[in-house]
Amino acid sequence: MNYEFNVFSLWLLISSAISLFIARYSWKMRIQKTGFYLFFLTLAAAQWSLAGVFEAAATSVSLKTLWSQISYLGIVAAPVFYLLFSWSYSNRDDLITPKTVTALSIIPALTFLIAMTNDYHQLLWPEVSITETGNIGIYGHGIGFFVNMGYSYLLIVIGIGAILRSTKHTSFLYTDQQRIIISGALIPLVANSMYVFKINPIPGLDWTPISFGISGLLFALGIFHFGMLNLVPIARNFLVETMEDGMMVLDLEDYIIDVNPAMATLLGKRDAEIIGREINAVLSEWEKLLILLNSNDECDVVVPGPENGDPGEQISVKVSSIVWAGSRLYGRLLTCRRSASDASKL
Repeated sequence: MNYEFNVFSLWLLISSAISLFIARYSWKMRIQKTGFYLFFLTLAAAQWSLAGVFEAAATSVSLKTLWSQISYLGIVAAPVFYLLFSWSYSNRDDLITPKTVTALSIIPALTFLIAMTNDYHQLLWPEVSITETGNIGIYGHGIGFFVNMGYSYLLIVIGIGAILRSTKHTSFLYTDQQRIIISGALIPLVANSMYVFKINPIPGLDWTPISFGISGLLFALGIFHFGMLNLVPIARNFLVETMEDGMMVLDLEDYIIDVNPAMATLLGKRDAEIIGREINAVLSEWEKLLILLNSNDECDVVVPGPENGDPGEQISVKVSSIVWAGSRLYGRLLTCRRSASDASKL
């Protein structure tokens, strides 16, 4: 027989199925560039894993080499799309231009060409053999392999850096999403390092496509549990920073952890005088509002004027619990809107 499907083939098939599921959902969200790039990222991972199913089952060197060549379509594409996805998620779409994408694709395209013509130069695999037990392909690695590996690692590290930088400008509510995106890259990176640097419990086995199943599950958690494709964090941050309504976020201990410019202006204070302080200290003159905080309700409140005798202005205040991912309570959100008459004074 030319193929003997084994437990490794099964793992790779499951990994491919998970990646295809995420790709299918991401395609529905392709109107957002983040969903568009995630679609191609997970599609590349699925193609790599699916080719691995047949490579793991092939019983001849020629067939194993053929399926490894086919898998290189996903191998060279995945790091590029991870970087594009990371840039899009971090609101750096300005970096994604036709020239940039073309430049990023040069080495992957050359590597794929080298893979498909390896028989003529052995720049990727100088030699290929099969273990006597386990039917695992053992690939010697040439300069083409290491150039692509270094380049792929570089793109992934740049992508992770973009996500890390974005954490400085986004709400804590998106921390879980960002951890998932970073972990989704680090897990295959570690798995690939185990293979390349031969710190491998099963010599010759490439754990990278198998690890895509774990990354896929993490992305599923990010999408369906943390709303990863609903609104990227910096886009949300832009909306909050520019909205006319005042907004304040309290943690579970009633300390202020976020405030937008409209709220700071309403209070007549700077961000540094608000963030990190206990709500009772900041709103000591808003007795009615402090009572409202314990009821998660809505009411009208008169903001004290800056001088004695100033009637102040009336605003509508609403307090809501921040329940993220269906059940986890993070704190409370306080929003303030000036009345129509007062809004006209702005």
